[in-house]
Amino acid sequence: MNNVKKETLELLAMMPDAATPYGSGYFVQNDSAGEKKSMDIILSVDNPNEWHRENLEYNPWMYKGSSVHNLVNNGLLDCETYFPQSLGCFFTNFEGREYKIVVVDKQLLYDHLCTWEHFSLTGRFQKPMALIIDNSKGLLPFLMKQNYRNAVKVGLLMNPGEVLSVNTLFETITSLSYLGDLRNIFHFEDPNKIHNIVNGSYDFFEQTYGGHDSEYKREVDLLFKSDDYNGEELFGKISTLPSSVKNYLISNLSYDELMDTNLVALELHKYFRKIDFIDSIKMALRCNQTVGFEKVTQTLSGKFKKGRQKIKRKAYDF
Repeated sequence: MNNVKKETLELLAMMPDAATPYGSGYFVQNDSAGEKKSMDIILSVDNPNEWHRENLEYNPWMYKGSSVHNLVNNGLLDCETYFPQSLGCFFTNFEGREYKIVVVDKQLLYDHLCTWEHFSLTGRFQKPMALIIDNSKGLLPFLMKQNYRNAVKVGLLMNPGEVLSVNTLFETITSLSYLGDLRNIFHFEDPNKIHNIVNGSYDFFEQTYGGHDSEYKREVDLLFKSDDYNGEELFGKISTLPSSVKNYLISNLSYDELMDTNLVALELHKYFRKIDFIDSIKMALRCNQTVGFEKVTQTLSGKFKKGRQKIKRKAYDF
């Protein structure tokens, strides 16, 4: 792990602005032992288009074979078309490891963490992350904590009438960004992915969501008493959710229905299936622009084969 951190820092030193690694390349999961996994990095920058232009000038090798490289060389790189507050990505190799680099507008990231209007970034920031370089003057860590609090509220609201184990809470939170994702629908992901993320990074989930912080503890204690948690109290809790979730619930449920824990839980499941589905399509289109269809197909094919192998293995074990 120290070697992974060292090589990542060396790569980041070549590029400007904040970086946040995430995923199984940086954090151990149950199935990742012994593998030199690819590393995923999020770069939050003031202007994604200008960042790519500058990075391409200093580090042209990073773009070798990518659509970004071809677009710039042919003078076709258009800010609004190809990097509109981009969530597009490109791949590069460094020290024998493949890196997937996602470049995003800094303000877009902050807005998503606050509102949950789109969930691809928000969901990633609810899972194990390592903020290596912070150019936000402390704003990003604050918004990350706010995002954690909201994830606890939603995770508990989606399991009404149950005294949850912490594992169930952790897996519910982890699943929020996968419920309607195309990769899950078409089995491009490992069916044990959520379980592996939680078990492989249990210390993170325990520290972040497990109730040691008094604010989380109050939230857990209150919502665990879900038999009594309805009416005005439930409506009040909904009013504190991120604006896109709150507005969706208010638009789809009557005032009386908003006081029913089971109806609220059902509608929350619908919300995340819908937003994940839409976001996964948008992400695929952006990646196709910046990475190219061949790389996208290659990556999905690898995920599909791995997922099918684990489904078969699970069936044989049964």
